[in-house]
Amino acid sequence: MKRNLFMCLCLASSLHGWAQVDISAYFLENHGFDTKFNYDARQTGNVSGDVINEVYGWTNETMATYTVAGTFAYNPEVTFNNSSALPASGYEGSEGGALGLTTGWGMQLVYSQSVTLPKGTYRLSSAYYNVGTSGAGNSLLAWLPDNGTATVSDVKNFPVKSWKTDELIFTLTAQTTGKIRIGFAANEGVGSANHAKILVDYVKLLCDDMDKGGLETALSAARAAYGDGSGVYAEELKAAIDEAQTVYEDEHVAVTDILALTQRLTEATQTYQYKNASPEHPLTMTSRIVNPNFEDGTTGWENDGMLTQTNTSFPGKSGTTYLERWVNIGSRVPDVGIRQTLEGIPDGKYRLRAAVGNIQQNGANSTVNAGEKQTGVTLYAGIYDMPVDTMKAHKDLYFTVVDGQVTIGFKAENATGNWICLDNIRLYYLGANTPDDYAAYLSRYADDVREELQAKHIQSAVRQAVEAAIEAAEKASAAENPDEKAMAEAKAALDEAVTAIEASAAVYDVLADALRYAGQVKDWYEEDEEKRGKMETAIQAAQEVWENTEQTEEQIRSAAQALQDVTQTVDKKVYTAQWLMGDVNDPDNAYYIGRTRQSKNWILFWEKGYGENPSVFTCGNHTIDIDEVLRNAEIAFDFYTDSLKFIRRGRSKTDTYKMVIRLRYEPEGWEASGSGVDDLIGLLTLTPWAAPSRNWQTLYHEIGHCFQYQVHCDNGNRNGWMYEPGGGKGCAFWEQCAQWQAYKIMPADQFNNEWFDGYLQNVHKHILHESPRYNNYFIQDYWCYKHGMDFMGRLWNQSRNPEDAVEAYMRLTGITDSEFNDEMYDCAARFATWDIPALEEYGAAKVDSRPLPAMLKVADNYWRISPSAAPENTGHNIIWLNLPKRVGSTVSACFEGLNRQEGYRVKNATYAEWRYGFVALLKDGSRVYGDMGKSVYGTPKDTIFFDCPVDCKRLYFVVSGGPKKYWRQVWDDNDANDEQWPYQVKFGNTNRYGSANLPDETGIGEVATDASVPIVSVSGRTLRVEPSPVAAEVRVAALSGVCVADFPCGASVVETPLSPGFYIVQVLSADGRNLVTKKVVVR
Repeated sequence: MKRNLFMCLCLASSLHGWAQVDISAYFLENHGFDTKFNYDARQTGNVSGDVINEVYGWTNETMATYTVAGTFAYNPEVTFNNSSALPASGYEGSEGGALGLTTGWGMQLVYSQSVTLPKGTYRLSSAYYNVGTSGAGNSLLAWLPDNGTATVSDVKNFPVKSWKTDELIFTLTAQTTGKIRIGFAANEGVGSANHAKILVDYVKLLCDDMDKGGLETALSAARAAYGDGSGVYAEELKAAIDEAQTVYEDEHVAVTDILALTQRLTEATQTYQYKNASPEHPLTMTSRIVNPNFEDGTTGWENDGMLTQTNTSFPGKSGTTYLERWVNIGSRVPDVGIRQTLEGIPDGKYRLRAAVGNIQQNGANSTVNAGEKQTGVTLYAGIYDMPVDTMKAHKDLYFTVVDGQVTIGFKAENATGNWICLDNIRLYYLGANTPDDYAAYLSRYADDVREELQAKHIQSAVRQAVEAAIEAAEKASAAENPDEKAMAEAKAALDEAVTAIEASAAVYDVLADALRYAGQVKDWYEEDEEKRGKMETAIQAAQEVWENTEQTEEQIRSAAQALQDVTQTVDKKVYTAQWLMGDVNDPDNAYYIGRTRQSKNWILFWEKGYGENPSVFTCGNHTIDIDEVLRNAEIAFDFYTDSLKFIRRGRSKTDTYKMVIRLRYEPEGWEASGSGVDDLIGLLTLTPWAAPSRNWQTLYHEIGHCFQYQVHCDNGNRNGWMYEPGGGKGCAFWEQCAQWQAYKIMPADQFNNEWFDGYLQNVHKHILHESPRYNNYFIQDYWCYKHGMDFMGRLWNQSRNPEDAVEAYMRLTGITDSEFNDEMYDCAARFATWDIPALEEYGAAKVDSRPLPAMLKVADNYWRISPSAAPENTGHNIIWLNLPKRVGSTVSACFEGLNRQEGYRVKNATYAEWRYGFVALLKDGSRVYGDMGKSVYGTPKDTIFFDCPVDCKRLYFVVSGGPKKYWRQVWDDNDANDEQWPYQVKFGNTNRYGSANLPDETGIGEVATDASVPIVSVSGRTLRVEPSPVAAEVRVAALSGVCVADFPCGASVVETPLSPGFYIVQVLSADGRNLVTKKVVVR
């Protein structure tokens, strides 16, 4: 393009040319927006919104999708985004067209061209016409140098139905590269209706004063090429040099003459170089390749899955970056590739050189291939290619160009290597084609077309025409004296043949796709005799058309449509909300019905960035297998439907509609969000990074949300917690259940994931606490253990506003608050060793992973639960204990609930309840559960005992906290108002794991004795003191030292009842001497 003539300008003396000279044509392409209209003179009516077009010659930098950008021929029969009619002509009556722009809500529509300008003073101008009803908005006309100060428009209003011009002036003190930009920016807070809808008639670049440096550089390059004048075309080049020198020496020359002569001399020099190129003296043309070393990533290339790499592993690397695709040793890289079309290059012979690699590594970080040479990777240029089967610092591909363009590239198809690489691409021109060169090209082209013909299913008439074209090309290329005209005609006929093959094959492909999908639908409804029969009849009719290659294009299309119509009556429908997905019938929309793949219960839309129907779905460094997405989505659909019973077949809107997956084209960001749309059907959105993450757990989780939403859709009410219990910020049960749902599909991962440790650290919190909402995915297993696997589906379907999950659970199971608290203790006791059938197998290896809850050692050997771990409502502690020293002996726990204890969040002390008990895990894997103890506000103290089994392997003490009357846990992100139930406990014959066991206080042992003192014993819950030979006093104290009984003893037996617990019994003489001290236990 003309603007490229000045890429190598240098400083030189300047002169003052004519002011206001229009030099747009030398630097800007389609600066008047008159070439290749997006909407030409045949367009009528309104062009609706959300269409951002590519504009010929300009780079589209627009990130917005709202609402219209494109070029229009001037035509009063056309409007866009409901504007007024376009004018019949442009600024000052000019013909052609303009760039139309309309948007809102702070969005920007931006187009630009990169230029390199010589030293000089410039004027950048434009003209706008507003066909909207508001004048608001901002012009984005600007000169944006790569380095230096930008010059930008200050136009912020556009008169309605009137022309307005815009002009910027800037001076360059040296050659400068930058961008010329045009566009429109909307204000924040209002839509397109409240903004101007503008037409940009032109973007002009004018020059007041220009440097001759470009001409001087062109002269130097021409003289260097001319050399001694012995080359072909030397006379013509010398004449161009002389003419340019004359202009260079003219102090009063016009700016346009400087530009024209610079262009003419540059073209003459290029022609001279082309005519003198040869294999021995190749002309380097690597500059015609954009970004040949990938230092700018894949800019300038069409990339299908190759990834950038900056390490030094590849021996052929040049510079900082190379391209690669790597998978584990022993695996094979997917089908990937990268390509670039070079246009406007001279016909002739070329050499393409590249550093390439394709190996199956023989070890970690190796660059050596293991075994035989690898296959499946090629370096290509047009119809020429060569295999890449090892590591090469450079590989040369020779090829011929006959029509001024060629597509070069690198691709892997069924490759056998685990590592492929590409870098440092170089291009060399080897001279013009001879008739023999053309003949060789034509022969090769004919062979390629024959291969294409054999591979495609096409109509017989097309096949015959193609065979005739091939025969003519072979005849022309095989002539003893090849005729260039005849070969050109044969080449054109082959081009037409290729087009005909592609067109005919495309028609059959539509039918093939219809047959393929119809076969899937038939298989999905194999057990439905009516639907299966309907599909079989339609498929048979379409198959007959497929096999008959005498059919016309209309007949083939009609057969495909007929089959699709029948398929639609059997298949589920697709619901797409335009407010969410745009117009899915518009190929330019982000989501288009033509860019979808379906399974029985799902439809997956992929965004435009992936391409129309790519063999590999690649986005940035991510590659995603959409068939695997759908396969896993079907697994989740069936499990959540048939096992968990979130929805009921025959009574769900999913009987009619498919759930929807939107796959975004987002190379860097993460999105995984599942819910639904319009109270009708589940919908989830994924980025390629998120979809297969965590071994597909993320997908299963988000589909869990879709089913939660579907509960609400199918019931037509607020079931499914479509509200925030207690008026909080959300419903934690959504996330907890989605996690649990996923792990029921993949149970081996329930204990091996990034959230399990967080669960263990937060078991003391409310089971519906907002903070560990992604961690609390076990309570569902307990409820299903109690009531069946389908209970969770029942819970979701029968929930009622405003209750939370616990309230719904108690209502559906018909239990009281007290019974619920008993269950929460039972749940905690079982979770100590994962004694639930659904958890036991995978939980066994994680029994010892549980951390000890933080506890404080206080007076009299008590352990007090730390404020950081005190049980909240429904929360619990599981305390690992030492085994008793004597196998099979009794252990005990003196428990005390701490009412109104300072340092804890005690809000409703009178509601206090604690439940506690021992759990033993035996060596054979079985469990023994002790009796459950219970303390309440009025009687917070108690002592319980447990006969530890002989073959005990692990011993635990479990405490659960809960109010006697349940209240909701509100999602408020505030722990300060979450109730705690503090306690302390002292153990007998055991202790907190890792601390020395306390004395064996479960036995009855005599500390001091005398034959003349009474005998002290315990029978049941009665303390018995036998007659004493001397007058004495009996004192009974708890282990804490508190006296619980004091009575005299003498000639008669004395008995007194005691509550279960440990006691110190002292018998004192009349003068206060200690006659006997005994420790006793009452059970």
